[in-house]
Amino acid sequence: MVISEGFKKLERFELNNDYLKKSTKFIKENLGDILKFVKNAELSLNRLASDESIPVEILYKMWKQLGYSYSSAEYNHLEAEIGTSLGWFYI
Repeated sequence: MVISEGFKKLERFELNNDYLKKSTKFIKENLGDILKFVKNAELSLNRLASDESIPVEILYKMWKQLGYSYSSAEYNHLEAEIGTSLGWFYI
C-alpha cells in the first residue's frame, strides 16, 4: 500500500525530530478521518463545479492555491491560470 510505504520513509527521518514524530503519529491515528475529509472535499468540489458550470480542474487549482502565501510565485501562477480560464467570471 502506498500510504504505508510513505510512513516507512517518514520513520527514517523521525529519529531526531520530535515534531515529525508527533505529526506522523497524528496522521496514523486519524488516517481514516483524514481520508473521509479528502473524499468529501472531492465530492463537494465536483458538485460545486457542476452547479456553477466551472471546470473542476479550476476548483482544484483554487483549493491548491490556498496552500500558498499570497505573495508567492506559486500562488500568483495559479491566480493567473484561474483568471485566464474563467475570464470575467473570476472577478
